[in-house]
Amino acid sequence: MTNFRCTIQGLIGGDFEWTNRIHVSGATAESTLATDFADAVTALYTTATNGLQNFMSSDVTVTGVLVCTLNSTMHQTTGTPVSLDIAGTDENASLPWDTAEIITWRTAQRTKWGHGRWFLPPFAEDQIASHVIKSATTAKMKDVFDTFFESFGSAGVSAFLYNDKTRKDGTPPYTMTDIINYDISDKPARQRRRVSKIIPTRVVGSP
Repeated sequence: MTNFRCTIQGLIGGDFEWTNRIHVSGATAESTLATDFADAVTALYTTATNGLQNFMSSDVTVTGVLVCTLNSTMHQTTGTPVSLDIAGTDENASLPWDTAEIITWRTAQRTKWGHGRWFLPPFAEDQIASHVIKSATTAKMKDVFDTFFESFGSAGVSAFLYNDKTRKDGTPPYTMTDIINYDISDKPARQRRRVSKIIPTRVVGSP
């Protein structure tokens, strides 16, 4: 079995990078998995009505995927990129760049280390009602994420989380724990790292 890191790459506003990544393990070739993962991401974003691009403004794009083979300490050794060209189709203005929709990947362990998160790129303003993501939107998201999650099995791999340090219970580093399900929050969250390097434009006043 080989371990891989699968990364989705994109831009916000034409030049500001965002990424999501997930780790998988299986008896497949890196190049094969790169093609399979690119197909799964394309379906996740472009499926009619339910694909994520329907909820995002045109300045949010997916530019490609990168699948890397990992060594025993989860460092990448080789990588295969696949270019994609997917843009949001919602005609409404985008929410602020640091606003994210949360996908939580869960293992059987209900602990701090037993889950991981994806901070999706910002949706358009019309996907919010009464300060939360519309229930119709999260229902559509579930449909495409179910297919996305199932695609790992079709590709002959399984998704996992790992710890890079010894856990309090003595579990050694780089122990893999299978992801068994996920959930979608209707509460937008702030991804601070997404905008930490942006230099703001300031309007200066005087007393």
